[in-house]
Amino acid sequence: MKKQISNKIGPTGHRRRLKERFLKAGRKALADYELIEMLLTYSRTRIDTKPIAKSLLQRYKSIFNVLQQSRERLLDIKGIGPETATLFHVVHACLTRAMESVFEHQEAVSGPEEIFNFARLHIGPHTTECLHAIYLDDTRRVLHHQEVAMGTVNRLPLYPREVLKPALIHNATGLIIIHNHPDGLHIRTLLLTFFFRQMRELIERGYLYIAQPPLFKVMDRKKELYINNEEEMKNYILENGVSKLSLTVGNGNNITGSRLLNLVKKVMKIETVLDRFEKEDKNRTVMRIFAGDPVFSPDDFKSEDALLKVAKRTSKAIGERLEGYRMEPDPEYDGYKLILDYRMKGQIFSTILDREIFKSPRFIEIKDLLNQVSTLGEPPYTVVTDDEDKGRKELTSMTALVEYVTAMGQKGLTIQRYKGLGEMNPEQLWETTMNPEKRTLLQVRVDDFVTADEIFTTLMGDHVEPRKEFIYKNALYASNLDV
Repeated sequence: MKKQISNKIGPTGHRRRLKERFLKAGRKALADYELIEMLLTYSRTRIDTKPIAKSLLQRYKSIFNVLQQSRERLLDIKGIGPETATLFHVVHACLTRAMESVFEHQEAVSGPEEIFNFARLHIGPHTTECLHAIYLDDTRRVLHHQEVAMGTVNRLPLYPREVLKPALIHNATGLIIIHNHPDGLHIRTLLLTFFFRQMRELIERGYLYIAQPPLFKVMDRKKELYINNEEEMKNYILENGVSKLSLTVGNGNNITGSRLLNLVKKVMKIETVLDRFEKEDKNRTVMRIFAGDPVFSPDDFKSEDALLKVAKRTSKAIGERLEGYRMEPDPEYDGYKLILDYRMKGQIFSTILDREIFKSPRFIEIKDLLNQVSTLGEPPYTVVTDDEDKGRKELTSMTALVEYVTAMGQKGLTIQRYKGLGEMNPEQLWETTMNPEKRTLLQVRVDDFVTADEIFTTLMGDHVEPRKEFIYKNALYASNLDV
């Protein structure tokens, strides 16, 4: 006898149960994917919509992000057709219209969360740059809002009169400017240029501030925290890594805790100094050997024989990578200079050293740092980990030690690097950036307006050549780039 299959099983019965739960308890009764799933049933009537809903959330992370995606991005999801994409856009349009109605007829803007939600609805879906302005009276009531400029994916022509004209028409005393940046680049410099050129009095009176949102969100097991900058993030990772291991050096001593942390930081600083030497066409290995040579002195450059002994010690330490060395007269210091040729990536490069190296702040710094980390001794180093993968590992260099500590520190962490405030939800934005009790603000001040004007003209002006010349001169010294 064949079993009877109830018509409550399958998409029809499941959809009915979803609807009943929703009607009984509202949106709180359904998970995010179930709300999307229920919406999909109105355009996809014959198939199971749960996999589609989960794919949408997996790709776009939240219901709001799903609703504001472009037609092309929605159609990229398997199971989404033109009718469904249109349905999502209609829902988004209804949300936008409802928000506008509330926004325009309320007594006053309640706070940053409301502005944030308004901005996400109005300019969040745009794939090109746009600027929206909100005009307020002195009670924070919305008098008018409009889109005042549209651009391309990475450029927006902005005329101040187009921003200020509606303010005069509506007798506004307050102005909120909302601007997106679809390519993800920071726009603070553009805004500072705008205020410096068009509203300099705001800066002169000390009314312009820059909010300082965190750069990272870190999930560490069940703990969630925000970290403000690269340096804090590096310290957090190193502290986390050091807490999981102990280091045994050549003499059998164990180094742990804060002592190990300080040594690792000094090794990292050595690598940073060597990076700077490389930018000046000096080989990092050569500079490290010279800085670590305890008997190398300025007097060695007075005698060709003394300099030859230095070159031989260095050649022995470097090994086969060194192609050769030679001494040449140095009339400036009435002595000699040393030239070392080494092979790298199939090419021959040269590092030139003269007596002046001992006056270099970097050389003095790296000699001091190498002396401070001398307690590590020579590699190999043995580390013992304390986590679930407890074991011993041998490391062949100081650089390998830093890399291992860093890897251990990152293990188990989920790190999100923010590129802009638009990646935060309203609660996160308030908690980290806008709450007056916790926020950090930078006041914009100009000590020398003549110099500031020159810099803005060079870097943000209409003429390309001065900007290119500045980049060519300073590119090697740039740091903390976020591109």
